This record gives sequence, structure tokens and C-alpha cells, in this order.
Amino acid sequence: MTTSNGYATRDMLAGFTRLYADVELPNGQKVRIQSLNNREKEELQYALLGKDGKPNFRAALVGQQARLIAAAVVDGEGQRVFSEDDDDLIQTDMDPDIIDVLCSEIIEHTGINESSIERLKKRYADNRGSSLPTSSPNHSENAT
Repeated sequence: MTTSNGYATRDMLAGFTRLYADVELPNGQKVRIQSLNNREKEELQYALLGKDGKPNFRAALVGQQARLIAAAVVDGEGQRVFSEDDDDLIQTDMDPDIIDVLCSEIIEHTGINESSIERLKKRYADNRGSSLPTSSPNHSENAT
């Protein structure tokens, strides 16, 4: 790894590598989850804000579990198992205990939590001088 006068270079900092973790499910099956890039993480964090722009992590997570699972669950080759179109499949056909375990593990693995959402909200307000957008499920055009 090359540095410039002991400091990381642009290429080193921009070299995103996904991290993976295996999760044991209550039914004995194994699932692989992946880390998220910054855009994916911020979009999910925006979705976990309440309509008033305040973090309401626990209440908002209930409506976003399928989205979280679709973003992070991958097969052995790192390809997503679900798409965003699989919301109904995940919400109606997947065992609730499996959803709970997956979401808990994904939250821990990706670092999406109440404090990260609060930091995102503060950064957006500091940079934009306004509240966070909350009307659209895709907020990437508003992310910094």
C-alpha cells in the first residue's frame, strides 16, 4: 500500500471493499450479508427518519426491514438474493424470527444505528441549512 509522506492517497481512500459476514438463522440455515457503500447506507438511513425528520429508529425500522434485507443479503458470490421489488415476498412469506435475526445482524454489520442516523441528519442540516427530505424513498439526489 503506497502512501504520500505517510498519508493515505486518494486511491487508497476511494478503494471500497465490501465486507461479508455469515449469519446463522434460527432454522439452522446460513445466510451471507454484505456491507453497504456510502450511498446505500445513507439511503437506508434517510428511510429510517420519521416524517418530522427526527430519528425514530425502532418505529421506522418496522417499515424498512424488507429494504434492509434486500440491500444486504447476498449469495456465496456476493450477488443480492432479493431486489427492492421483493418487499411483499419478504414481509409476507419470510418467518418473522428470521427477519428479526437478519435485521439485527445487518444493522450491526453495516453500522446503521440511531447515532449514525443522527449524524447524517446533522450533517445534512449543516450543509443544506434545512431539514432532511423525507417524501421520496430514494434520497440519493439529496445526499452529500
